[in-house]
Amino acid sequence: MERNPHLNKHQLSNFIGFELHQRFNNSQKINSRALREDSRTLSENFEPLRDPKSRGSKLPTHLVQLFPISLDLKNRKYVNTQGTVMKLNVNGTELELDDAYENGLLVWAIRDGLGLIGTRFGCGAGICGSCTVHVDGVATRSCITPVASVVGAEIRTLEGLAADNGTLHPVQQAFLDGQVPQCAWCMSGQMMQAAAFLEQNSSPTETEIVEAMKDNYCRCGCYHRIRSAVAVAADMIE
Repeated sequence: MERNPHLNKHQLSNFIGFELHQRFNNSQKINSRALREDSRTLSENFEPLRDPKSRGSKLPTHLVQLFPISLDLKNRKYVNTQGTVMKLNVNGTELELDDAYENGLLVWAIRDGLGLIGTRFGCGAGICGSCTVHVDGVATRSCITPVASVVGAEIRTLEGLAADNGTLHPVQQAFLDGQVPQCAWCMSGQMMQAAAFLEQNSSPTETEIVEAMKDNYCRCGCYHRIRSAVAVAADMIE
């Protein structure tokens, strides 16, 4: 499949983030001036397509060459022109996705490659915790986790937290009953962090809950409700 230059702003941003990640991984010196010029070019060339139903834009040719992957807009996923696939063990099932993701970050493989959008993208630096998933039972920031490092591992996302019969996980039920979310952007990561913590410590003290959850940020400031829900979930597990 040929590279499709018609992308929206979010997709362009994702592509640039992917390129930065690749350059860092390859220990290449990043030319900040060149990146600023590329960003300026993106803004200057962001013009609507003639099709009134489309909200995309045409990516400048020189920027198209930066990115090692293409975008299949119809199926909303990145594709490798060679058409080869890779496998990830997600929520107890071995799933196939295009191996273009193997050199990228786990958050995009989960969201764009597999369509599991319960995992949120927040800071992109492993700081806020919105993208938290479980890798072999450990709470992991998917926005800084290379896909190649988790091939063969057991990955669990928010979609896999409930039981097979649909019964919510105690953490999910406690967050729902306590009406914890406000904007809810961070809540996927909050619940995944809490679930991983309670699997290791099902009878935590309040201090232990605070310590376990302190690195997951909530921009709405719902920390009291979050701590209370984690305590309630611990009681439900017991």
